[in-house]
Amino acid sequence: MATIRTSDDIAVVDGGVRSLEWFWAEDGTMPGLDNFEALEAEDQAALIATFRHWADLQHGKRAAESRINEEHDEPKILAVKAGKHRFTMFHAGNDVWIIHRYYPKGKKKLDKLDERLSRRRFSQFPTTKRARRMENIMNAIEARTARRKAGKTTLEERLRQNPEMAQRIDKHLAHVRLEQQMVDAMERQHVNAAELARRMARQPSAISRDLRAA
Repeated sequence: MATIRTSDDIAVVDGGVRSLEWFWAEDGTMPGLDNFEALEAEDQAALIATFRHWADLQHGKRAAESRINEEHDEPKILAVKAGKHRFTMFHAGNDVWIIHRYYPKGKKKLDKLDERLSRRRFSQFPTTKRARRMENIMNAIEARTARRKAGKTTLEERLRQNPEMAQRIDKHLAHVRLEQQMVDAMERQHVNAAELARRMARQPSAISRDLRAA
């Protein structure tokens, strides 16, 4: 049974560039958060690390596709990946991104609901508008400051209160950032995974695995 949530649950990660929040449905539930809480601790840590990486990634940089993949161009819908788990994410305006729907690897990626919701934009939903009217005109940094003044924490901050979980997150974050360094180096050399595979006489799938294990 879905849990009824409050505005205390909405913030996932506040980064240096973007803020990530759960999609808050009109019935008061946050389906993505329900799915996240059902995952094993290691999978949660891997996802939080990828969320954090996206929240900190500078504008104009391309994220590693093994971690964040574009599923729809217009409107833009991304899939955050960790192992066999996927969460769709769409842009709500300014530097706020909404984590919407969970699906396991190999299942249907995008349905019409994701596209319709991203077109309507997060701020148009009554339950979210009441809680976040001011954040509709804020950027990520201002929104984070407002939440902190109100004494609210993010999901990442709450998870990091457990030292073991904090260590797990940092381990995954180090892997994500190392992989991003590889992607940045390839971008500077104008080399994609297919071209790198050709130069090294390897299959593109093998190159993708190597990048994930970088």
